[in-house]
Amino acid sequence: MEEKEKEEACEKIFDYFFVEAKLYDDAKYEMYRQIALYNAADSSLFDVKRLIYSLLIVKQNDKYSNNLIKDKMLKLIFEEQLDTNTGLFPIGHVVNTDFVIDKGIIIDKTERIISATPILSSVECLKDMLMHDELKQDLEKYQKRLNSTYEWIIKRLRKDSPDKPLGWFPEYENKHTPESWVSGHTLIFLKKYCEMLSDLIKKNACKDLHAKNSKELDIEWVKLKDSYKIKVCMWYMTGEETRKVVSNPKYRSALIFGPPGSGKSTVAKALAKRLDWDYVELSPSLFLSEGEQNIIPKAIKIFKRLVRMKETVIFFDEVDQLVKSRKKSDEKSVWIVTSLLPMFQKLRKQKDIKFILATNDITKVDTAAKRPGRIDAVLPMGAICWQDRLKILRDAISDGNNQIKKHLNPKVFKDLLLLNKKLKDGKLIGVMKKEDIKCLQNFLKRTDFIPFLEIKSIVESLFNKRDWGSIENAEAFKILFGEEDSGSRSYENPEFKEFHKNLLKEEYMDKYVHLPTEAEIQREEYMRKVKRSIFTELAV
Repeated sequence: MEEKEKEEACEKIFDYFFVEAKLYDDAKYEMYRQIALYNAADSSLFDVKRLIYSLLIVKQNDKYSNNLIKDKMLKLIFEEQLDTNTGLFPIGHVVNTDFVIDKGIIIDKTERIISATPILSSVECLKDMLMHDELKQDLEKYQKRLNSTYEWIIKRLRKDSPDKPLGWFPEYENKHTPESWVSGHTLIFLKKYCEMLSDLIKKNACKDLHAKNSKELDIEWVKLKDSYKIKVCMWYMTGEETRKVVSNPKYRSALIFGPPGSGKSTVAKALAKRLDWDYVELSPSLFLSEGEQNIIPKAIKIFKRLVRMKETVIFFDEVDQLVKSRKKSDEKSVWIVTSLLPMFQKLRKQKDIKFILATNDITKVDTAAKRPGRIDAVLPMGAICWQDRLKILRDAISDGNNQIKKHLNPKVFKDLLLLNKKLKDGKLIGVMKKEDIKCLQNFLKRTDFIPFLEIKSIVESLFNKRDWGSIENAEAFKILFGEEDSGSRSYENPEFKEFHKNLLKEEYMDKYVHLPTEAEIQREEYMRKVKRSIFTELAV
């Protein structure tokens, strides 16, 4: 049976029992009946366990939308009925065992034993409540009461020896013989309870560190502009299945370096968005918020929260301020670095965490912070590659817009139209004659040392309707596209230019860059693509 057919069959079965067989109506009636009995103080008929299961049935598939009643019932169940010492409910009524359903057929109850006792276990009830997705978040309010049940359960675990647990026995029977039915429900409760605690811990940690949900991030991985093949290198942090992206547990960390504006934090956000994980950004000011003398106690608190997080991308900005090179530091700074390095190493051991360290100047970061084992890869980020710079330009062009045509130099407009026809997904298609793309070569040359955000801002302003025909725009077009010398004015960023100049030196690359051991990229290929001339690529 196909997956779609299975889903349709399940929906039909659910609709039959839930709607046609009036299971929903009966459960809602029983829910209101139990509330009335409780308010009437009728202890002979009121049964909190019946109330629990009527609530669970009614809330199935979130059909019941009266959250006010739901909240009142949860308060009643936990605050009024749960024993604060053991975390157990009153015994309640006997479970109806008039019949048993086996493979869709009703059989005589004497032929099958459902459990050792016809009384519903409190642990069973709580286990089912924890498994209900719609109620999980509400149950966090009652964590202390649930913890009473947890402690009671641990005390009742029967063991053959200290290292050989046997299981649990029914809570309402005097005999202390472990049974598989009771043990199974108890283990499921413990598993769900631990998951709930884990989620609660992460939720509190996210709140303290101002984490963002992936839905709040506005950068998509597929739209991320490439820089020195950074996307290829960062891909080692993810894996891909048929329908979804999953985390690759082998690689959990990276150190990326480059001038301000090169998009280091953007890469981290895009990775979080790609994985559908939360995102946390930390700066040195957070560690120094209680004074430099308290940086280690503060760091211990922060890392204690970080290691409790799961499915989170953590971005450490300006990490050179935290782990400065000890060769050029005073005694206090050396002590700080020595204390922080083990914390990063411990963080890397967490399977559901990815963290990225970022710095403007890699030479200021302590050598030990870059070692494999702490950091899986050290990667440069400079100006974005030429294909993506052309794509930014192409995306800003409107093919048949007469207003743009009117205010642009005819030669520039012709070449931009040619770009639209020849450029697809960041790659040149066909052969473009050198003389036909002179203005584009000028654009690439004059944006080579400009941060991505600046390029984007410049190009967007050029095609802003309010600025068409302005003197400023005419000058900007001349600087970016004109063949003649643009004069003293330039968009060139000196810091970016200096970074590129150093990066292309062999000794600089060998000393400061290393790739993940098993990443699907060869070092020689990576170096070749980084060093390749823009004009050589364009001419090809």
